Amino acid sequence: MHGSTSDISDDGKRFIQEQHEEMEAGKRSPSTVIAANIVIPTRQRILTDQQVRDILAIADSVGITNCGCRVSEGNCDSPIDICIVVGMSSEEIAKSDDTRPISKEEAMDILDRSSKAGLVHITLRAGDNTPYAICSCCSCCCLELLAMSRFGYSDQVIESDFIAEHDTDACTGCMTCVERCQFGAFTEDGDRAHLAPERCFGCGLCAMTCPSDAIAIKERS
Repeated sequence: MHGSTSDISDDGKRFIQEQHEEMEAGKRSPSTVIAANIVIPTRQRILTDQQVRDILAIADSVGITNCGCRVSEGNCDSPIDICIVVGMSSEEIAKSDDTRPISKEEAMDILDRSSKAGLVHITLRAGDNTPYAICSCCSCCCLELLAMSRFGYSDQVIESDFIAEHDTDACTGCMTCVERCQFGAFTEDGDRAHLAPERCFGCGLCAMTCPSDAIAIKERS
């Protein structure tokens, strides 16, 4: 969701930053109403691993740049050089100071590295709905992802096509899903994991590493 701030005024950006800082310091309740004249367009979509691969497969050119959030916040040791750019021409990438060209094969390897690290894939979209970048985000550095993990799913802010489905009978209680979920949708419940669907954003990080295939990703109804 990093790109959503491109359509917000500088005052709006500072306001949002202040709200996050005050909530972190315990000075402001999460239920605080923010200014009504700040508009955040729904141009971001949480993607599964396969959805990212589909975008890469048809991309004319691919570039890579560092994750601005992790460079700025530095709250974890997750990979930094993993933000994939698909909305620039090869000529534009060649002229860019912070984006370098990569092959689709290298992009797939970067995607594998991001998924292994438990990062959530979010596509940033241009005004015509065309993907132009794919960020791999963590809730400890990406302020917007942190807010979503705390306050739950809202299709007014970000879109998601999928949601997890958990088979408690097949669950072995390894708790891998609890460790990998960036949104706190999975929690320990005795000797089994428990899924809170209202907190699920359908990224698929849980399903791809479930050893008992107890988790499936299905389309949202």
